[in-house]
Amino acid sequence: MPTDVLVKDEHRAVAQPPPAVPPNRPDEPSRLAAPRDAPRVRRLQRSDQVRSEAGPARAGAADRGGGGSRASRAAAVLAASGFFGIAVFQLALAAGAPWGHAAWGGAHAELSTTQRFGSAVAVAFWSAGALIVLGRAGVWRAGARLAPLCRPGTWFLFAVSALSALVNFASPSSWERYLLGPLALLLAILCLVVARSSARRGRV
Repeated sequence: MPTDVLVKDEHRAVAQPPPAVPPNRPDEPSRLAAPRDAPRVRRLQRSDQVRSEAGPARAGAADRGGGGSRASRAAAVLAASGFFGIAVFQLALAAGAPWGHAAWGGAHAELSTTQRFGSAVAVAFWSAGALIVLGRAGVWRAGARLAPLCRPGTWFLFAVSALSALVNFASPSSWERYLLGPLALLLAILCLVVARSSARRGRV
């Protein structure tokens, strides 16, 4: 074969561009990565997979234990503050404070022994109510045994607060009509917000 032909073939071979490497997708590890990077890439992939699988599990745990949006949490904190305030008021009545004109129909400033005992029971009731609404909104973890009681308990507090508002508005005591009545109505609305907010998000 002539020498000039061989020289032309060598120049043609050198002039050819290198084969193109197909681009990697963002979710694929680089095929040209060094072998020492392969374990790290696999760990990252496993971590992403674990996080994607843990998402539904966390949502299910929130469904069982309660939880809610910022609005429901804020409503729960306000309702719990109102319930704790009522509990403190009832505790003072049970201890003998002369505030009977603002409770029990307002007939007497000094409560009877039976009424003071009822106020003592009310302290426990409203304190428990505050914890129930906080547990329903996920402000605190109620636990496996108490969590199933938070939803029906919040609905029960809504009904009690609404009934209390009606009774206070019909009371002959001006303190109950103009103070405790609106307060009970506000607490009923807050309990309704807490009770329904989680239900809209598919919770039990």
